[in-house]
Amino acid sequence: MSIKVEEANRIMFVWMLTTKGEQTLKIPTFMFYKLLENKMPQFQTIEQAFEWFLESVYPNLPTEKKTSTLRGIKHAYYSEGEKVSEKRMKRVLAEYCNYEVIHNVEEKL
Repeated sequence: MSIKVEEANRIMFVWMLTTKGEQTLKIPTFMFYKLLENKMPQFQTIEQAFEWFLESVYPNLPTEKKTSTLRGIKHAYYSEGEKVSEKRMKRVLAEYCNYEVIHNVEEKL
């Protein structure tokens, strides 16, 4: 079986050529990475993680989960002059994703 993967507009297209012909899967990018590594992507800052959430997870949420509060937070994040606190970002990530904080420590030599 051969596999070809392409990304377009936050969607992963996976073509699998099997003995029974070609099969195509179309899945959101974030789900592709979750399946590939069996974990969510890792980020250096909370801002990077939150921006990834807004670009990759938020568009795929069902309409009933896109509450006015969540829309307001998204608007505030992208607006100049307004700020979304780290505490609020963490709260949103914890509610809509499998969010965890990892601290890596390495001894200096």
